[in-house]
Amino acid sequence: MVCTGCPNACRLMVYRAEDGGITVMGNRCGVGTDVAREALSKPVQACVKSGPQADQS
Repeated sequence: MVCTGCPNACRLMVYRAEDGGITVMGNRCGVGTDVAREALSKPVQACVKSGPQADQS
């Protein structure tokens, strides 16, 4: 996952242990750990449209 907590946009590797623990790697600041934990506890999916628009009028 890509961290959106600060301008670094770190690529996070998140591992969940069998006991429910979470390990976060790849973050360059402490915000990445918080962002990853929140994303796993309250998943939200975003839709992003890219490319040329069908109706440009």
